[in-house]
Amino acid sequence: MEETQTNDLLDIAHMVLEDCKIEPNEVEMMRQSVLEDGAIDQEEAEILFAINDAIGEDGDCSCIEFNDFFVEMITAFLLSDELSDGRLDDAEWDWLKAMISEDDDLSSSEIKLLASIAEVSSSVPANFFEFTQQFEEVEYEDEDSSRMTFLSNYLNGVLKGKVREKE
Repeated sequence: MEETQTNDLLDIAHMVLEDCKIEPNEVEMMRQSVLEDGAIDQEEAEILFAINDAIGEDGDCSCIEFNDFFVEMITAFLLSDELSDGRLDDAEWDWLKAMISEDDDLSSSEIKLLASIAEVSSSVPANFFEFTQQFEEVEYEDEDSSRMTFLSNYLNGVLKGKVREKE
């Protein structure tokens, strides 16, 4: 059954990438496909990253519904697992760093993803904040206060007491 779900997501991804445009109804189809079994798996998460990387920041391709869906699903994939519920463990962090670094660009949805993980997680690895320091000039809009700040400043505040020492 999982093969069918992934194929459905792959079919939707191909449709999106063919015309380089994501429509809200396609995001809803992705949501139904991913959540058909109740959770997102690594293969589905990697497909979402591939879509995110392919559409980039191009105004013709971007879709706020996809950006929100991407952040929601990847956050759930990383923080809602049975092994480290609520905590970003080292293996998950290694995977996330590799996915973010793959295209040498930090998209707006990846910025929101890092902020979401910092906000929602109970703890993160020691080098989470260090990694984000390479993006120190990246701006982030705090949706709660509608204020612009630097991502590193925002994360520094949100991560107080959540950074684990090296394991």
